[in-house]
Amino acid sequence: MKRILIHLKYSFVIFVFLFFLPVFANKNIEVIKKSYIWKFGNPLQVSIIKVKKGAYQPIIMAAPENEVMPLSKMIKKKNGISGINAGFFGRENNEILGILAINGRIYAKKNVKWRWSILISHNGGISFKYIKPSNLTYNLARKYRAILSGGNILIKNGRVIAKKSKRNPMSGIGISKNYIYLIVVDGRRLNSLGIDEIHFARLFKEYKCYNAIALDGGGSSELIIRKGNFYKILNHPSDGAERRIKTSIIFLDKNIVKISLPKGYPDSIFQNLNKYFLDRGFLCAYVHGSKDILTIEYGNKKAVIDAMSGANYSSIFYYKIHNARFIFGRKKYLEFNMKIKKLPDVNNRISIYDGFDHFPLLVKRKDHYELTTSFSELSKNIKLSQFLIYNVFNDIIKKGEN
Repeated sequence: MKRILIHLKYSFVIFVFLFFLPVFANKNIEVIKKSYIWKFGNPLQVSIIKVKKGAYQPIIMAAPENEVMPLSKMIKKKNGISGINAGFFGRENNEILGILAINGRIYAKKNVKWRWSILISHNGGISFKYIKPSNLTYNLARKYRAILSGGNILIKNGRVIAKKSKRNPMSGIGISKNYIYLIVVDGRRLNSLGIDEIHFARLFKEYKCYNAIALDGGGSSELIIRKGNFYKILNHPSDGAERRIKTSIIFLDKNIVKISLPKGYPDSIFQNLNKYFLDRGFLCAYVHGSKDILTIEYGNKKAVIDAMSGANYSSIFYYKIHNARFIFGRKKYLEFNMKIKKLPDVNNRISIYDGFDHFPLLVKRKDHYELTTSFSELSKNIKLSQFLIYNVFNDIIKKGEN
């Protein structure tokens, strides 16, 4: 097959050589800038980030409801290593055009035809699938860390199936055997007029991508890499500056917190846990483990929480646990029958307070933490469970810093 894209040669050898050199590289991530001459002498400027599979954790980030923000702000907020603009959105109302689910919660289900979705698994794998908005259920959403509508499929199982389109600035993501490729082609500029989807797909094929999908393009197309404490925009946004966008795909360093919960805990606990840890630069991976033990692991640090054997508290105490309401704010409180007490308590323990008495709920021992009630009782109050996990995690982090 005659190639439509050919590299710049001969009279511009030095120019091309400079652009073929990696701009930034380590063993897990590489940035490459390329120049092409398209048919009829039309130039193209291409920016590429090549990420080794498993080296970083991909996430989907969405701006708050009815808001948009620049990609650079999104990446800085998550302390990401790199990022690319992602899904389509309405410019008038900032509405997500398609579906979005993060950590089991569904945020958008707008019916938009022929948009394929990006799926990010809990272990960091990326795949593409066509999902109708009506088929996005809670059960499907919680199977993945995130699901987001992208654009048209470009390559499926090694076969180019992209269709004809107009030339525009374009963004896309592709998957090869060992790498994930983020590619942005500049457009609407004298030195880069843009590309159509068929030739965009062939660009991914050059890197042996067997699956690839287009993302939002035009003025939204943007690719950013972190270099030390600075963030560099690799391409030239066609608007002349960063466009405020709705969603992005960001790659994070793998700071993973592993949590093993006793059997019987509802999955709803993980939605807020994921958000809590992600906001602090950590990723939360969870499993259901032993019946009476909860473990939290981070690197070589580990905390074990046991249910105290022989604990025999009255039904009134259980009632207070069940009806405790955790108040999120600048300070952490538990509320019982409108009585408020600041937590945690002193002396290596977390206590609850009903306005009259303190009830020790979690006691720190030499080599583990002891819960003074059963996990089956504690699981009935999700916010209280989350509060204990937050504090035990912070305790083992501080232990490592001392």
